Amino acid sequence: MLRKQFRIKIFLTKENITFLFILAVGLILRLWQINWGLPELYEEATPLTISWKFWNWGKEGFNFNPNFFNYPALTFYIQFIAQVINYALGYLFGIYKSLNEFGATMTPLVITARLVDAIFDVSIIVAIYITAKELVDKRTAIAASIITAINPFQIQYAHLIQVDTILTFFSTIAFLYIYRTYSRPHSKWYILAGIFIALTAASKYTGAFLLLFLIIVHLLKAKTQTLIQQSLSHRPLIISILLSIIIFFALNPYILITPKEFQEDFSFEQKHVTTGHLGISASESTFLYHIIKVLPSSFSWVFILIVAGTIIHFITNKDKKDLLLLIYPILFIIVVGSWEMRAERYILPIFPIITLIGSIGMIRLWDWMKIQNFGNDIIRSVAAATIIAFIVIPISISNYHFLKSLGLPDTRSITKTWIRENIKRGSVIATGRCRRKAG
Repeated sequence: MLRKQFRIKIFLTKENITFLFILAVGLILRLWQINWGLPELYEEATPLTISWKFWNWGKEGFNFNPNFFNYPALTFYIQFIAQVINYALGYLFGIYKSLNEFGATMTPLVITARLVDAIFDVSIIVAIYITAKELVDKRTAIAASIITAINPFQIQYAHLIQVDTILTFFSTIAFLYIYRTYSRPHSKWYILAGIFIALTAASKYTGAFLLLFLIIVHLLKAKTQTLIQQSLSHRPLIISILLSIIIFFALNPYILITPKEFQEDFSFEQKHVTTGHLGISASESTFLYHIIKVLPSSFSWVFILIVAGTIIHFITNKDKKDLLLLIYPILFIIVVGSWEMRAERYILPIFPIITLIGSIGMIRLWDWMKIQNFGNDIIRSVAAATIIAFIVIPISISNYHFLKSLGLPDTRSITKTWIRENIKRGSVIATGRCRRKAG
């Protein structure tokens, strides 16, 4: 009994209670209005629509061929597992009397699919907390978990059924294991890095960038040109790369089974990102779009300025462990920034690392103020509170407007209802662009 009380006392530390509170806030923000739009489905929801076909409705057995290779299949299989759990529990408690009845209910499936993304997004908070605590300290871990918990774009995409949230979770874990291959080299970190690189790439093809990050981090341990060449044949590195390739294809077997179909879809996706689509301005820089529009609207301008200052600090300080934090996000944003196609979600995988960099900057700024005797404790506290307010308030306002908008009647639903009530069945509705006269 005393041992049990001792364990509870150890767990309920101030730090753990703080983190659990942050986690609870993050979860509430991601579950709030999770039923938006229902019973209509106004999102693309590709993982749901593809995984739904695995049930092979009207035929015997299952068919796990996605017949869709614009994305890898892991998120589809994760959604299918969630559907199986949904059906099993529903059948056990008498909600579904048969599989056909389960197949006729869209609302629970949509909520289940969104729950999957919400759970993975909350898991990102845990992942960045663990990463920041290991790489830096507890204070940075708390700061990074707060920023992640209230990040507007992460909250928005946690309300959607898509691949990028799951991609971001796996990439954060992969980042940690890759970093460990440098900070405390051991073959097990290479193995785990290879596994999570595979899971990241199996969520979205851009996850394969982590392989390049792994190789760069590995080479940075060598001090001479000769050692660099020798390190390429390092057994743990080779095992890690091979393992990631094997697991990727194990999770995407139909890439090998139907290579022609894969080539068609993958080529289309390549063309899509390199040329964009109708409505994308060719005169606008994709790189600047992400730097000037996406990042500030998700983190606030103050936080992004802190990130920029921290990057400059890392470069001038020349600490290898700090510089390692810059490689993956800079590599990723340069590649994605070269595409003609642009969307906020494309750079979501580097959000946790950007959060980590900015959090390090905030804590080091506070420590610098103390070392330099910048005013007394009250002045420093007021300065810190002001900076935090300029970060948190814009983010909170953005989250408020987004969550409020989800609770409003959707204009598409209103339009659909009006058409049903006012337009005779069999009528034709012509739509087109409206040209306004000047003045």
